[in-house]
Amino acid sequence: MEISNFKITYFHNGSWIPIDISNNHFVLNKDKDIPYSELPITIHSKDTVIFEKNREYFKQVPKPRDFIYDKIKDSLSVFLPLTVFGDNQHTYPESNKEQLNKLLSNLNHISSFNVNILNDRIANVVILWNIFQHFYPYKKYVDIDWNEVLDYGLKHCYTDSTKDTYLMLLRHMTGYFKDAHIYVSGPTDKWYFPSFQCQVVGNKLVITDVLQKNYPLKVGDIITKLNDININVLLDSLINYVSSPTMEVKYRRASLILLIGKKYSEFKIQILRNNRELHTFILERNVNGYDYEYLFQKDNKPYYQKIKDSIFYINFTTIPADTLNYLLPTLQHFKSIIADFRGYPTIPTDIWIPHLIDKKLTIPNIFFPEEIIYPNQYKSKLMSYSDRTFIPQKPKLNANIVYLINKDAMSAAETFLYYLKYIKSSTFIGQRTTGTTGTVIGFDLPGVYSISFTGMMVKEPNGDLFQSIMPDIKVTPTIEGIKQGKDEILEEAIRKIINND
Repeated sequence: MEISNFKITYFHNGSWIPIDISNNHFVLNKDKDIPYSELPITIHSKDTVIFEKNREYFKQVPKPRDFIYDKIKDSLSVFLPLTVFGDNQHTYPESNKEQLNKLLSNLNHISSFNVNILNDRIANVVILWNIFQHFYPYKKYVDIDWNEVLDYGLKHCYTDSTKDTYLMLLRHMTGYFKDAHIYVSGPTDKWYFPSFQCQVVGNKLVITDVLQKNYPLKVGDIITKLNDININVLLDSLINYVSSPTMEVKYRRASLILLIGKKYSEFKIQILRNNRELHTFILERNVNGYDYEYLFQKDNKPYYQKIKDSIFYINFTTIPADTLNYLLPTLQHFKSIIADFRGYPTIPTDIWIPHLIDKKLTIPNIFFPEEIIYPNQYKSKLMSYSDRTFIPQKPKLNANIVYLINKDAMSAAETFLYYLKYIKSSTFIGQRTTGTTGTVIGFDLPGVYSISFTGMMVKEPNGDLFQSIMPDIKVTPTIEGIKQGKDEILEEAIRKIINND
């Protein structure tokens, strides 16, 4: 959200107390015709209220005298007690308070992370490796040698000593996992994009949209080189820095890494137009990264529309819940409904699914957080959420429902679609979804680095790990269709409905 004059208060001891926010405005800068907003609001509180509630996270806990013995290298082993004895004041043996205070004082004087210091870079790599080693639920399901990844990270700490190269090192380490919830962000000078968007179609990188009038690039142009380097060579190298179970998402995110750079930095681009004309342009990066996706959102795709007398279209990635509720009485009179899930749904499942069923429906749970209390996930146990139950609601929709899907459907969208697939009364048209859902866990490293990953196991009732939602009818957008501004997936859905009527 872009919010100006943002205010926040909390209720305490019978009154509302304001919290000071020093940067409570966003700034719109129209330099060079491309708007961008300043950094998101950061709340700095002068007064903090802490609400505490004791909570048992897991049923099992380490037993007294539990320990871990592990061999790290041929000449190095570790013996680690997992419990300590003590009373309400201290653990045994009682520490030397003078030495403790000296240690705390020394820690307070340690400078913040500095990417130019080798030991700082090594420390972050070790922390990252340990968190995935002990807490990443899919580590044992991925065909990688995680110890070799550590060796790779430690070696490259000696050479990757700038903000940008070190950030890419952390991305390379996590790129081995097939988890599209993995994002690695950090301090960087490269946070600007050019005024166009592109996507990989087949094995070609195609311009799909441009922001400015009279821009030298046109929709449908094929990028062949960037700074005189073959575009496929660049993309194939960059997918190693992206974590995803599907190549479509890897190439999508790799193309973003390819385009990003410093503010107003220039680059040379070669494009192929109409399969016969080669053109070379010098372009600049002038769109702030925070606004890049927002500025390219299509204004011509409505919340909903009647396509034909018997076909109704609903965009589930934009429609508000109250608007959908308002439409329900109307929808029951349509023979066919097209539901667009090419993105992130804006409504919860219990607003839609109860209107598709005749009787109580229970869908087996697929989410299993792990109970981890020992290092190396030793003796870890899978906990289970409750099964999902839906109760029928009126009006009952008896329409033939077609769902549009592609690589942009991920996480909550895939959970939603999985439930719809379980009902077995719908058709899915388009491309496979990303293949990543479940609660996201995030952690920070010193130096303003943030990393996220899927924090629970997601398994289908037959025990298989969750995969993508696959289309019943596969439709791959074409370069010619993009050039003509067609929505080929939507057009195929309409054609299928008409042919079946």
